[in-house]
Amino acid sequence: MTDWARLADPGPVLSALPPGAAVLYRNTESPSRGKEARRLKTLCRQRGLLLIVAEDALLAQETRADGLHLSEKTARLSGRARAWNMRPGALLTIAVHSPAALRRAAAMGADAALLSPLFATRSHPGRAALGI
Repeated sequence: MTDWARLADPGPVLSALPPGAAVLYRNTESPSRGKEARRLKTLCRQRGLLLIVAEDALLAQETRADGLHLSEKTARLSGRARAWNMRPGALLTIAVHSPAALRRAAAMGADAALLSPLFATRSHPGRAALGI
C-alpha cells in the first residue's frame, strides 16, 4: 500500500516485491495523483506487479490499472461494486472493518477484502482492534 505521508515515492521499494504481487495506490490526497499513478503503472508493468487504484474508478481506467480498491464507506454507498465501469478481468478489493462489512464485500462480488485493524494501530488511535 502506498502512503503519501509515510513513503512519498514508493518506486524504490517495488523491487522488493515478488512478481505477481499487487501495489495498492491510495495516495488520495496527492496533488500529482494522475502522474504518480501512471508512473507506478509503468514501474509495475516492468516488474511484473499488479496495480490497484484506490477510490478512483476513472483513474483506474485511465491508467489501465489491474483493479480498483474501495473503502468500506464507498462500497456501502455504492451497493453494486461492478457498476463502477471496471474493465473485464479487473480486480475489485474492498476495505472492511467488521464481520458485517466482510459479508457485504462478498455479496458485492469483491475479489479480495482487506480486513483491518487486527491489532492496535497508530494510524487510528482509540479504534478497537478486531483481534485474530
